[in-house]
Amino acid sequence: MPHDICHVEIRSVDPPRSREFLGKLFGWTFQPMDESYWFYSTPRGPGGGLEKVDGVPSEEGAFRIYVHVDSIRDTLARAEALGGEVRTPRTEIGGGHGFYAFLREPGGAVLGLWEAQGE
Repeated sequence: MPHDICHVEIRSVDPPRSREFLGKLFGWTFQPMDESYWFYSTPRGPGGGLEKVDGVPSEEGAFRIYVHVDSIRDTLARAEALGGEVRTPRTEIGGGHGFYAFLREPGGAVLGLWEAQGE
């Protein structure tokens, strides 16, 4: 359903330790996308991704929230008209996983947008 939170990304300086911790604590399972990114599944609610980073950026924090939209291009145009700022334009993820973009809302928070492949 569009406009739902669909993906929560966790940024980690130590992904193996994070995967072990989150798997044991919550029962989450992880599948690698590549050597620096793992998809995770939760029993209920949105899953997400675990991304290896060299340091957790203070500006964007350790978590990224993605909202499912029908059209990233239309949503970014509306966001700019409402005073938001495009941080990253519509970008293909690859592997048939769709597209993403980042915007900063007027209060300063950075949000991710996700559009399914072919939408």
